[in-house]
Amino acid sequence: MDEAKYQKVLEAEVGIIKKKVFVRGFLIGMLATCTLLGAVGGYFWVNRMQYAAAAAEYVAGDFLWNLFRYFPDGYVSKNREKFVDTLDNFTNAISFGKVTKSDFQGLSATIMEGIKDHKLTYQEIDAILAQMNEAAQGGGVATP
Repeated sequence: MDEAKYQKVLEAEVGIIKKKVFVRGFLIGMLATCTLLGAVGGYFWVNRMQYAAAAAEYVAGDFLWNLFRYFPDGYVSKNREKFVDTLDNFTNAISFGKVTKSDFQGLSATIMEGIKDHKLTYQEIDAILAQMNEAAQGGGVATP
């Protein structure tokens, strides 16, 4: 076989080998990436309740902190009976399943609207308490 033909065949085979090595390396890299992402996803899936609890703890804590931080001075002191009675009736109604989810979502929307401007007025708190009372009484709160 003459040298020129041998070189052409050798170059063709080297080109084919390079393509095969590239494709094989690319596929191995994709497999490693998918395996790593699957392992991370599996870890988060197995521990999802811990992350959900931590997120809920953070969101609920932040919400309650903002809610009580924006209360005007002396509101609860001046309206203790009304405030405590409303909270008592509302929590009893929720525990008995008498408050609907839509009532609770409406109440949450009212609270979020109230704290949007970083302060709650007496009128906004009275409106929130009135809405809590309506939700509790609308369900017919039973006394334990």
